[in-house]
Amino acid sequence: MYTKHALVIGNEAYRKSPLTSCINDANDVSNMLTAMGFQSNPAANVTSNEMKLLSREFIQTIQPGSVVILYFSGHGIQYNGINYLLGINDDNVVLDRLDSSALNVQDIINSIHTKSPRLVLVILDACRGYEVSDPTQDGSRFYRRGLYGFRDGLAPMRAPPATIIVFACAEDEFSSSVSMNDRNSLYTFHLLRHLCTANTDIDQVLKNVAADVQRDPMNFLRQVPFRYSSLNEPICLVGYGGMNSPMTPMLGYQGGYGYQQYQQPYGKARHVGRYFPPMFTAHDNFFASRHHQMSKRRALFDKSIDPARYDFPNFQPFYYY
Repeated sequence: MYTKHALVIGNEAYRKSPLTSCINDANDVSNMLTAMGFQSNPAANVTSNEMKLLSREFIQTIQPGSVVILYFSGHGIQYNGINYLLGINDDNVVLDRLDSSALNVQDIINSIHTKSPRLVLVILDACRGYEVSDPTQDGSRFYRRGLYGFRDGLAPMRAPPATIIVFACAEDEFSSSVSMNDRNSLYTFHLLRHLCTANTDIDQVLKNVAADVQRDPMNFLRQVPFRYSSLNEPICLVGYGGMNSPMTPMLGYQGGYGYQQYQQPYGKARHVGRYFPPMFTAHDNFFASRHHQMSKRRALFDKSIDPARYDFPNFQPFYYY
């Protein structure tokens, strides 16, 4: 069984620009990941130095071949094309010394990859909008020149191999901190609804989350989640057996890390190709080809049969309210 590790951080008690819902987001995501079999390490309202210490300790626990998730809810900024996560001591943030006063996202991803994980999933719900003030209070030319590298939201990132980086909204944009349940941010609300979908590739899960965010009637900011992925294999965080089922490798055309194939009886599976495009699996393609060998009368008889009886199981997502 492959190990699953998660580091979940929620910061909202900022000294300069406090937020709401970030602690709820972190607690709910941590509880969800724990139920999914992850070794979750939650942290709330931590400073930048505490975040760096937590990340170093977390990286030491990662084993080769693990699935690693980093989730952050709070303030994040970009400066000169580099993304930083802020601790609650944001009154100490200095733009020209961000490496010492904030957490560099790319650096922590590179450090995680030194442990040779199977997958690194980074979810940043950190585009809440952050106002940088002039510490000199006189609008000096030197400070205004430094602001040229500061932009709203987060900057686009390059995903190393086997890595998925998720932004709650598009680059250089803002995300919403309110949702239908008045508890979570808009993105995390839908993430909790879909994250534990069984037997589904994580890339598809994240696409479903993004689609629901865009369709949400409370998406007043026209928020569009963004994803940078270099993952070239299907990986399922939850197997067919349920939340705590083991994630086992599956060899084959459709198989992947964590995927557990569902084998249908011969009598039912032979009609699947008639109702779905013959491109899902080699299993479907074999029986779809038999349709062309049937007589016209037999084909008309089969059309009267309810297609749902021969469909693969419809795994319903866990709706989080």
